[in-house]
Amino acid sequence: MVSKTEGGPDSIDNAIPVCFECHAEIHAYNDKHPRGRKYRPEELRRHKEQWLEICRGAAAFLASVPPRTDVGPFQALIDELEFNQAITATADEVPQIGAAAPLQVTQFERCITEGILSLIEPDLKVAILDTYALLKRVNVQIEAIGQFARGSDPWANAVNAARDGLNAAAPLVERAKDMITRNVATER
Repeated sequence: MVSKTEGGPDSIDNAIPVCFECHAEIHAYNDKHPRGRKYRPEELRRHKEQWLEICRGAAAFLASVPPRTDVGPFQALIDELEFNQAITATADEVPQIGAAAPLQVTQFERCITEGILSLIEPDLKVAILDTYALLKRVNVQIEAIGQFARGSDPWANAVNAARDGLNAAAPLVERAKDMITRNVATER
């Protein structure tokens, strides 16, 4: 309820059970760019007590509820970046096969649509925006490969541009994924 980074104790009394999405919402508030909901420790304590009371009275029902299979926007973004890492790792194969798999940007677009990026720290936001701006440009380069006759000079130029773009994207993807992962882990 009071994060360790703000001097909170590492004790059960300071802990509150929350799902991944609620955890992200609680810790995503940015004092420098106030948007969203800021939860105060006393408010979280009341929520915890209410939840524990519900659990005492309805434990059997709660145990019978099927688990959710979807994940929150930050975990989905991490998963998408991991997939994109696999694509960028094959950049040197593009000239041999003459094509590349498009990079995924669906979860980034979800974050934009849901306003998630406005809730995070500026450095993390910039890292994500820089990464996905390059990923979208690389996708344009990948799409261009199919517009030219295989083996032609324009085709070779498109293949080389896609390979170079994938190589340039690799460190940005790694950095963004690591920053998101660290950000989520530090707030635990």
